[in-house]
Amino acid sequence: MNYIDVFTNSLSYKLKKAQQSVQEDYLRRTAEFGLTPTQVYVLCILRDKKLVKPSEFSALLRISRPSATTLLNRMERDKLLHRLPDKVNRRQVWVVATKKGLGLMQKAHASLAKEETTLRGLTPADIKELKQLLDTLSSDTPKPIEEDASPSAEIQEA
Repeated sequence: MNYIDVFTNSLSYKLKKAQQSVQEDYLRRTAEFGLTPTQVYVLCILRDKKLVKPSEFSALLRISRPSATTLLNRMERDKLLHRLPDKVNRRQVWVVATKKGLGLMQKAHASLAKEETTLRGLTPADIKELKQLLDTLSSDTPKPIEEDASPSAEIQEA
């Protein structure tokens, strides 16, 4: 028995190798816009939700709360988003994208979407099937943010 062949043919190894390859492509494409893939994901969430609690990012992105805080701090420093206090509950903070952040997100998102359609020679049907298989393997796929989550008071626009 050749253990190298066993290892390199294992599902875990193949998934990791594929993930690294896709991530490298995503990093290259988002770097053109001065962003990381994770920053694009944050901005996509903000585009759809408008206002989001900082704690929701850690659940959606599957990162620790301290990592989410560091990420949001960097993005705020780069003027990609703002944190706004809730006028009623002073302990509550909301995150909102800036125009700069949304503009860069749209460009990066278009580039990533193009990459996905040409991913390593896979057809759109192959990609759809792969996503379904990966969803099946992911037993704890994060749930989306609740649609009815809204601030308890009006918040000034950034």
